[in-house]
Amino acid sequence: AQERLAADAADAAPPPDAWPPTELREGLEFVAAPATGNGGSGELLARLQSLSMGGFCPVSLAKTGVLRTSQPSVGMLREASTGQLLGFGSAAALAEYAGDVDGSIPKRLDEVVLERPLLWRCLGRTDALHPALCPTAVVDAMSGSLTVDFGVQTPTHFVERHIDYSYEWNEWALRRRALSLANLRQKRTHSTQTGLSHFKRDGDTQVWLPKQATVQTRVDKGQGMPKKLQYVQGLRGAPAQKMNVVRLELDLGQPHQH
Repeated sequence: AQERLAADAADAAPPPDAWPPTELREGLEFVAAPATGNGGSGELLARLQSLSMGGFCPVSLAKTGVLRTSQPSVGMLREASTGQLLGFGSAAALAEYAGDVDGSIPKRLDEVVLERPLLWRCLGRTDALHPALCPTAVVDAMSGSLTVDFGVQTPTHFVERHIDYSYEWNEWALRRRALSLANLRQKRTHSTQTGLSHFKRDGDTQVWLPKQATVQTRVDKGQGMPKKLQYVQGLRGAPAQKMNVVRLELDLGQPHQH
């Protein structure tokens, strides 16, 4: 809140010395606020009442979406094409609107009004951006009789068919049908359920057996490791006989020996 009050105080400061702005886009005219002394208050009040957009700042509404009352001390701008007199909340807002060459601020105002339709009456807008924003048009549309367009399409020539598929012209065929119906009156349906077929069914399954495939290599190779043996010699015999360890390595079963 303190930052908002500081911003409002800065915007409400008196205009700079180089005022009014000399660079205005085409179609705008700067209108200075009349002096309040010597009967100028009435003129100022009349001019404030003639402000467009309900006396609110268009730049503040377009940029922040906040309705801000115009400050008459900074001056006003008049649109030459429409004759509207616009007021602004600060000198910076007036300078920004005056330098808006591409017209982005009026376009943004229209978008804000469409997003918040209640602003249409508050700003005193008379142009209909959307039919729903004009109550008069809605009331006029609902007061009269509502008309609806509808249509019915029928074929030119109807094809009528009266075919009795049960018709029989032969009397003998009719007699056979009558006899069969009379015979059915003396018949009854009989069924038998056996133990083998009770809740059973026959099922067959056919499968395709896998193919037999063999693979033959071209060369057979093998390798045998040499056999290592270790014996202890001199465990038996004379006491003076010394013990000796004999190690043998038998290289048998190699591929080149076969």
